[in-house]
Amino acid sequence: DARPNLEAAAELRDDAAGYAELALLYRRLGENERAFTAFSKALADDPNHLPTLLGYGQILTASGRREDGEMLLERHRHLSGLQDQLDAFERTRETSEPTAENWADLGRLHRQRDDPESAKEAYERALEQDPSQAAAALELAALYLQDEQLAEAERSIELALAADPDTPAPTFYQALLHLELGDLDAAAGAIKRSLGLGGWPAQAYLDLGLAYRAAGELNGAGAAYLEALRLEPENPQVHYRLAQASHEVGDSASAEKAALRAIELDPTLPDAWTLLGVLRLEVGDTKHAEQAFRRALALERSTLLRADAEANLLERFPGGEQARQHYLSLFRSLGS
Repeated sequence: DARPNLEAAAELRDDAAGYAELALLYRRLGENERAFTAFSKALADDPNHLPTLLGYGQILTASGRREDGEMLLERHRHLSGLQDQLDAFERTRETSEPTAENWADLGRLHRQRDDPESAKEAYERALEQDPSQAAAALELAALYLQDEQLAEAERSIELALAADPDTPAPTFYQALLHLELGDLDAAAGAIKRSLGLGGWPAQAYLDLGLAYRAAGELNGAGAAYLEALRLEPENPQVHYRLAQASHEVGDSASAEKAALRAIELDPTLPDAWTLLGVLRLEVGDTKHAEQAFRRALALERSTLLRADAEANLLERFPGGEQARQHYLSLFRSLGS
């Protein structure tokens, strides 16, 4: 009896709650395919809808799609924990006024929940109370840059610079802003100033090396990877990137040595196995090349074809607007 009413209500409401209720009804009726469709509509409306994540994860797991189901159930567990923290914040507000640090922490919670608008509001409240919250200002700038709200991003970056001028992060975000504005020279200057202030982690140099590769500056990429190696000599990704850089400049011996070191540190790194296969194929060692390719295929869903596609993609970024966009995406990931 409830079915026609819930179907009509779900279509009328067109929201996650309505579709989730309908999906649960279909599940009780044993109509799993209809339940899948309704749950999918619910997630399309709200990717963070907890009842949908739980119900969809359960029915997928019970239907034999264990990997997909566990992924949704893990997201449900993660978001439930964040929701508990949000609830605790609201209870605290009932008895005391949140501090700037409380508001900044709330902004981070909203970012983890993929709720950028709520995160912006919380960061703004933090900075209203205490403009010296440099980390909050930079996190807010990242959100504004992501949404191309450049005036707001510039204001946040200026607050961070005023609060913390001697660390690299605020100047780094200046570079991001210049990239958005299309001023590559100013961006390069800001990046150099940021580097001069020190404190970049190894991952930052890895991403910088990718940006250099995208622009065709292989020597710059190699130098960035060597700096990452100095900071984290046991990081397998660093050795893999060094192997890539060596291969691209024709130094096959160094490339193989670095690829083997990456595999030694992390035998589950499929890209390193793929590169090792390429290196061995280039010297005619088809037997060991095939073994390396098979290992890569067994470890990851990507194939050698995808590795080739990456190389072809990079060749299409020699400069100009495409290079700017590629730099921007890489530096954004670094900034986060």
